[in-house]
Amino acid sequence: MPDKSMTKAEAQQIQANANMQLSVKNTIKQWFYRDYYFQRWRGYLENFPE
Repeated sequence: MPDKSMTKAEAQQIQANANMQLSVKNTIKQWFYRDYYFQRWRGYLENFPE
């Protein structure tokens, strides 16, 4: 919620920064899940060979 004393440009810059931070966090979380499930799959293949 923007402050009344804040200009429109300031409010937009704060929102853009918040959006960028959220995007970075989501990207890192996606890397984690990709690596996590890849390791789980490799462990499955090692322990249950065909």
